[in-house]
Amino acid sequence: MEDHLVYFAMMDLVSKKLPGDSLILLTEPYVELKSDFMNRVRMGTIINKQVYSPIPFSEYDPKLVYVNTTIPNKPLEIHKNSGRFDVGNIRHISFYMNDYLAARRNITYLPVVKGDKDIVKMFSSFEKHSAHNKITSILDMFSRSFMSVLRAAEPALRLRRASCMSYLALKRTTSFRRCDAPMGTRSQLGQAVLDLEAKNPSYFTRLVRLDFVSHCAAVESSCSHLSGDQRALRMNRACAGID
Repeated sequence: MEDHLVYFAMMDLVSKKLPGDSLILLTEPYVELKSDFMNRVRMGTIINKQVYSPIPFSEYDPKLVYVNTTIPNKPLEIHKNSGRFDVGNIRHISFYMNDYLAARRNITYLPVVKGDKDIVKMFSSFEKHSAHNKITSILDMFSRSFMSVLRAAEPALRLRRASCMSYLALKRTTSFRRCDAPMGTRSQLGQAVLDLEAKNPSYFTRLVRLDFVSHCAAVESSCSHLSGDQRALRMNRACAGID
């Protein structure tokens, strides 16, 4: 399933109800917005010329940030230990409706959604299309059009980390997951691993051993084209942790 197509379906339907000079801002749940951000949206979005895609400050997992302390009930603060600007998050974007419609017409293999029944047709058409450079997001669509794309870190757009535990049972193929966000700093992640090892050393040792065996097997497979001596040398170096 290609989740990003839902955004195209939504915008296609909304375009029937809004005038062409409407300024659209797409965002997502769990965000903290400030007035400065809305002002930059208006200034950074220029009709017929430019769209604005702010980079949000995304919160790390609170369980890693606030170890042995109470999670504070206050606005998210920008700090190196509490989160980072997530360049991979492209789900925040502002544009004018006419610019969307102009860029949308260039995606000939993706039929325009005029009603609820057309959504299934759009997904089916996307899956049948054999091109390797398919559109992956609304931002991707604009980047391939005549429009300029402004991307910048936005301190007034702060994204709280969403809990994904309730979705773990849903096994589905998807192009992206909304819950994919930075977990924590290296030191925070390292401490979490050490805590896990201290609580269950036998499980951790078994887990590391399995990962080591998998690594050696992958190296052996990649060395199949080498001669016997070269393969042995490569395996010894890899399994010794040199490569």
